[in-house]
Amino acid sequence: MDLLEQLKEANAELETVLDRFDSYMGNNPNKYRSGIKNAREKCDVLIRLCKIEGLIPYTEDELLNEKLSGAFPNAQSKQVVEFEGVKYKNTFTPRSISNSGKTIKSWDQAWVKQ
Repeated sequence: MDLLEQLKEANAELETVLDRFDSYMGNNPNKYRSGIKNAREKCDVLIRLCKIEGLIPYTEDELLNEKLSGAFPNAQSKQVVEFEGVKYKNTFTPRSISNSGKTIKSWDQAWVKQ
């Protein structure tokens, strides 16, 4: 099975879990949360793999972020740099959080135009 088919199945699985969550009428607010989290992570991984393999094109922002990260590999959070005459700020946002919401497991890095 190729990556695009796996991504299509993962998206369908995510939709199924989200539908179950939406139609749940019980008293457990955390019901299906781990299933949703796992399905989203699976979709994210497959999307990244598809982009690496060239099956899905990178966006302009992703290409710019890659250039900036390559040019400034040791940039700190909130550091402002100048690249090709434009200023950018390095930002980090949580990618995944623990079930308790107290621990950040991984971060996403992005460059924001100033």
